[in-house]
Amino acid sequence: MKKTIVSMVWAASLLLPVSLFADSMAGMNMSSALLAANTITVSQGYVRDVPPGTHNTAMFLMLTNTGKMEQNLIAVVSPISNQTQLHKTIIEKGVSEYSMASMRQVNDIVLPAGKTVAFQPGSYHIMVMDLTGNLTVGQQVPVWLIFADGSHKEIMLPVVKK
Repeated sequence: MKKTIVSMVWAASLLLPVSLFADSMAGMNMSSALLAANTITVSQGYVRDVPPGTHNTAMFLMLTNTGKMEQNLIAVVSPISNQTQLHKTIIEKGVSEYSMASMRQVNDIVLPAGKTVAFQPGSYHIMVMDLTGNLTVGQQVPVWLIFADGSHKEIMLPVVKK
């Protein structure tokens, strides 16, 4: 299982657009190039529980960049699904007095230096699609956060009924 996850993280890192990786490395020396995973702290994270047989869910968390440089989250990988995507909920004013919310996939999420970015309902979130099995409240889910500088951070998130 661990070997499969490492392979998934490695494969995801190969999917990085070369230009994005090159842009993130511009002006950096190698000693500072792989610091994103070390400067990002995670809090209040969870995976939303869904009824058995449901194919999609979402992950929510708070990411704090304690470093002095902006970082970019570009992917998330977890063995509980065959696909994850970074999403942002967009509120659009409709033709009437009502607004409409829609989710849009984003290529990356900027984590400003010294700031916290909230992944919460109605905002940024991680869509978890094509679940590989049923979730159980209290289950601990391994998750890898992948950053534009090539580094990654392994975290565990609980499944929570919300």
